[in-house]
Amino acid sequence: MSQFAAYSDFSTASKSVLAFLHARFGFKLWMVTRTEGDDWIVLDANDHGYGVAPGNVFSWADSFCSRMVLGKGPCIAPASQSIPAYVAAPIGQQVPIGAYIGIPLEDADGGLFGTLCAIDPEPQFAITENDLPLLRVTGRMLASILVAELKLSAIERNKSFSALKELIDPATKVLNANGWEQLVEAEENRCVKYGHPAQIFAIEMADNFDVSNITAAVERLKIFLPEDGAIARLAANEFLMIAPESSTSDGQQRLEAIRKHFRDAGIPMAIGVASRDPRLGMGPAIAAARQMQQAEIEARV
Repeated sequence: MSQFAAYSDFSTASKSVLAFLHARFGFKLWMVTRTEGDDWIVLDANDHGYGVAPGNVFSWADSFCSRMVLGKGPCIAPASQSIPAYVAAPIGQQVPIGAYIGIPLEDADGGLFGTLCAIDPEPQFAITENDLPLLRVTGRMLASILVAELKLSAIERNKSFSALKELIDPATKVLNANGWEQLVEAEENRCVKYGHPAQIFAIEMADNFDVSNITAAVERLKIFLPEDGAIARLAANEFLMIAPESSTSDGQQRLEAIRKHFRDAGIPMAIGVASRDPRLGMGPAIAAARQMQQAEIEARV
């Protein structure tokens, strides 16, 4: 491949950027991260001693980066132990950090997506504030690639939904079990690549519902389906729903809204919700949502 060829995707670009920055400035660890709620998710890492790898999840509140984005500490700290905000950060007690670099990465709306950052166990006095313009430009270029790719990913998600039209439950016109499996696999890949959150809902209708009752209930459920979400029928009266890129608080709000809607309509059902844990993936979230739904059923007996 030509040394002047464009990068094929964000992951390739971030790996190249991290390797370049390590060669240019040193530092034992360079990362591209995503912040989502309390989680600080490593999307890419160039590690030379800390044992950090893509997919690792740390506490955002414990990090230097969480203080940097609030303006409590500088983007470049050649001797981070001289910065009170960084001395107070719990991560400094968990791993040795003598120097720090952090650059915010913004999403399409100007909100915080994550950070481009680096740490080293020893102070690094070779780097100065004069290097900040280069780091800022590098961060903005990475964010620009990311924003463009996320827009493309959303389009590809819609295309993948359309491609599953043949895997539909004929009665309710939602996905069948095979369609669900394919959709969840594709969404899991997006979550791993970009650190996306997701909410999984498990729903069970009353056992005595006939096809017309089930179909009518599903139409009501669709009212609460996000634009990029999907519903699947797994058994006669059992359904799963996914809300991609949805936070835990969003999931709880949606859960309560669905419960109220069905309760007010006098339609018996049980529902559970669980957030995808970036450490574990979709499978445990599906199991947790079903467990919560089953507990609701058992509580009524």
